[in-house]
Amino acid sequence: MRVKSFIVICSALFAASVFAQQNQNVIGKVTELAGVVTVTDGVRGGTATLGSPVVDGSRYVTSSNGRVTLRLDNGCDIKLEPNQAVTVRERPCAALIASIQSVGVAAVLATSTGGSAAAGALGVVAIGAGGLLLEDQFLDNRPISSN
Repeated sequence: MRVKSFIVICSALFAASVFAQQNQNVIGKVTELAGVVTVTDGVRGGTATLGSPVVDGSRYVTSSNGRVTLRLDNGCDIKLEPNQAVTVRERPCAALIASIQSVGVAAVLATSTGGSAAAGALGVVAIGAGGLLLEDQFLDNRPISSN
């Protein structure tokens, strides 16, 4: 009985994934690719490949050595340089190109809260460094007596 249940569950999961793939709205394809480029659809993630379909709502992120061109069916070419990301939606070309973001630790801090997180992080680092310098100056760990 366990084997039958396992087969039924696996069949249902396979059918659901096929159904989900059929319902994806393909709006273009990857026409140029160099380095590492990841693509996610909100559920799954992987590495982009040359010629793969571009699905509405998918997010492309280039690594420090990655570049990609997404050619959409509406004639729009979206070009990502290293350390950039975009979520592709059916929108006018200018809006898609304007939505390209820089990625990386500094960019994430600067864009996550309008720059205040970056200023806060730099302040914490500065206070920590200053505290280390003061501690080194005022704490002398030499013995008081020779005994």
